Amino acid sequence: MKDLTKIEQKQLRHLMQERKARLRLEREEEREEEAGAEAEDVSLRESLLRQIAKGVSQLVIVGAFGSPPLAFPTLDRLLILAQREELETLLCLNKIDLLKNRAEAERIARVYRKLDYAVMTTSAATGEGFAELRHKLEQKRSMLVGDCGVGKTALLKALDPYYEQKRTTRDLILSVNSGDQINCSIHEYKLVNATEVLEVNGVPLHEHLHLPHEEVHRYFPEFFAPSRECMADDCLHLREEDCGVKQAVEDGVIAKHRHESYMRIVEALR
Repeated sequence: MKDLTKIEQKQLRHLMQERKARLRLEREEEREEEAGAEAEDVSLRESLLRQIAKGVSQLVIVGAFGSPPLAFPTLDRLLILAQREELETLLCLNKIDLLKNRAEAERIARVYRKLDYAVMTTSAATGEGFAELRHKLEQKRSMLVGDCGVGKTALLKALDPYYEQKRTTRDLILSVNSGDQINCSIHEYKLVNATEVLEVNGVPLHEHLHLPHEEVHRYFPEFFAPSRECMADDCLHLREEDCGVKQAVEDGVIAKHRHESYMRIVEALR
């Protein structure tokens, strides 16, 4: 992703501020409608982030380098969930010690930092990045999410060697839109320095993203400016001709993996 000029960065920040204000208004309207309904159909996303994660101020999304490769679709889905709930987000790219080319890690981190996300790289094996991670988690109640195998348990152990002794567990039954129920366990850790961490087991949160596929583009702020060049007003930036977003990907303005994540999310929701 090419470096943006100062003017372009300023324009992007302005667009992101407008987007946040618009999303906040939409969420308030949705909640008003839900409050007035006699029976609310609660989605899994709402169950986890509204009921389980009460008081949570930060969503820590963990990804990992190595094999299998970094799962961008999972990370980007979780970022959408965080935006919809207006949660502060920390993207933690773990197992940096397994990456031979460190420049690749910085390139990926730069993509998300330019979108105003907090990003850090860590290694539970070497301790790299943990001083900063502790600082980011201190005095906060955070929720730790990510695919299996990304090193969430190793991160907890590195944060506090006695974390298992400080764990409390509660089981919950969550309702999904289909009417089915899913059992899950919530592990809560009260660590050193007033650090509280929640971990959800038994349900892949990122697989339960519920929103109209036509709205997914709203959560990809780097699409805003290029989409003005799209020929079709209702362009989904998939296979359409004269698409400003696809052209921006070809020009290196938009990271290819971000557009690929977007397409996979849209196709899954259609």
